[in-house]
Amino acid sequence: MNSTIKKYLFGCSSIILIFVIWQLVAVYQNNDYVFPKVLEIFKNIGYIFSNHSSIKVLGITLLNVVIVILSAFLIALLISFIYIIIPHSIYFFKPIINILKAAPFAIISIYILYAFFEYRDIAPSIVAFLVIFPLMIEGIIGAIDNIDKSIIDDLKMLNINPFRKFIAVYVPLCVPYIVTTFLQSFGLGLKVMIMSEYMNQVDGTIGGVLVNLKGNLEGYGPLLAWLIIIIVIVAVGDLLVKLISKHSKIISIK
Repeated sequence: MNSTIKKYLFGCSSIILIFVIWQLVAVYQNNDYVFPKVLEIFKNIGYIFSNHSSIKVLGITLLNVVIVILSAFLIALLISFIYIIIPHSIYFFKPIINILKAAPFAIISIYILYAFFEYRDIAPSIVAFLVIFPLMIEGIIGAIDNIDKSIIDDLKMLNINPFRKFIAVYVPLCVPYIVTTFLQSFGLGLKVMIMSEYMNQVDGTIGGVLVNLKGNLEGYGPLLAWLIIIIVIVAVGDLLVKLISKHSKIISIK
């Protein structure tokens, strides 16, 4: 048995153990409202995926997360380009990045809710952007700083348009780091987006659905079903990005 199979077997065993423990707790508590059985949770998952409106809600939230990540990435690329041309410009951007990193998510979300109350549908995207952006820019600039200094020195000697050098050399060399940053941004962005949707009570989103489930008389089965779906989406996203990252490293080496 090779190491890859062993790795997945241990991973699956861990997940099965979690469900077994939950089932035992549910049986012991005998309270289907708070501790629904595992089968009941999976029935709710099946209902969510068989319901057109639930699929639409899931798609809207995921699309918003992707748009936010791409927006943060493009702006981070622009700032990184400025950093390459004017290295000292980082001292202009650093305070902004540090403020965004230090600001509590809950306070940002509440402020954005009131500041953009008439446009509260876009408030979660703004909050997610403000949380993701510092991570994105630090990832790209960190990647640029890790490029071999001899390559940087050679590039300085070439009489080529700076933007062309950035796109043709810097970005390809940073691909593995960029992919890793995307991986971190997706998981964090999805959780921040959903929580902000919940706090802003945005209809037609996962957060909006969770608000409606708060007073669900049938129990917490649907809520736990959404929790499992979100965890699986983040896990699948992590797996896909890791596979892409692995191939991107091979490409960058070549």
